[in-house]
Amino acid sequence: MYPDLSEAIKNYEWKKLEGGCHDVFLIKISGKKLIYKAKSKIPNKTKKKTKEILKKIETPIIKYFNSKNPFENIRSLDQTKQTNIEEEIINEWKKRNIPTINIIDQKKDATIFQYIKSKNFETILNTNSYESKKYRKLLDLITIINKIAEKEQEINLLHPDNHLRNYLYSEETHTAIAIDPGLVLNKENEFNTVKNKLNLFMMYSILNLKTEHKETYLKEFIDTIKKEDLEQIKFLNIKSNIYAKTYFKTRTYIISAIRKKKVTNPFQIYSEEKRKSINNLIEINRIYKNNL
Repeated sequence: MYPDLSEAIKNYEWKKLEGGCHDVFLIKISGKKLIYKAKSKIPNKTKKKTKEILKKIETPIIKYFNSKNPFENIRSLDQTKQTNIEEEIINEWKKRNIPTINIIDQKKDATIFQYIKSKNFETILNTNSYESKKYRKLLDLITIINKIAEKEQEINLLHPDNHLRNYLYSEETHTAIAIDPGLVLNKENEFNTVKNKLNLFMMYSILNLKTEHKETYLKEFIDTIKKEDLEQIKFLNIKSNIYAKTYFKTRTYIISAIRKKKVTNPFQIYSEEKRKSINNLIEINRIYKNNL
């Protein structure tokens, strides 16, 4: 019914959106807005050449240092194991009435999603106003996902990329929606460890906000988590490996210079200041709950 991405961007009006590891396009076809998510980054010559050189040199190195990242080591190092993981998780969420996005079609070069008039929660919360009602919708959704996954002890029901940009607030239905569950988790890990590392990842995502309300948002998120889970999260919230941090900092600098464009360092949000803030707020919450 709809064309491949390569044809759509030739023949229809389109706009490129921020899409993380994938190129994402808003394309208008016959008056209907659709989201096309490329199944891989569309390379330009500079990026392709850079990637080929780096792949030969550092594949074993980057895998080793990723294993030292407290969040990457719950994910499969081979993300090609399940190329349809995103569709599978979305379908499983739908079976359990978890609010998520609709997949319209699968093409050889892209997945087509419904267009939702919305904003992601990083954008919503990064303002001077305190978005209490909208944020409560997000907290309720994350709690529902975690509870359902825990009841079934099914790792692939958790959101594998649990950060604020991967949840939308629909301006039409006024609900929170989970999107982009496209990472493969390592199912050899124990369920609660995976769940709580993903919760910890969300805590860092919240503290990475620029708003003055970020600690309030973090306190409210912490308050939704069970006492025993908070104890494990505090235990899991270890210092980032200094050699891994140095490696990725240097790597980011080199790639940014080659591409003449700033590239994100995957370790940059895990600062020691944020780590201590999270542990302190968890401890305050623990004391409060013990006194109830």
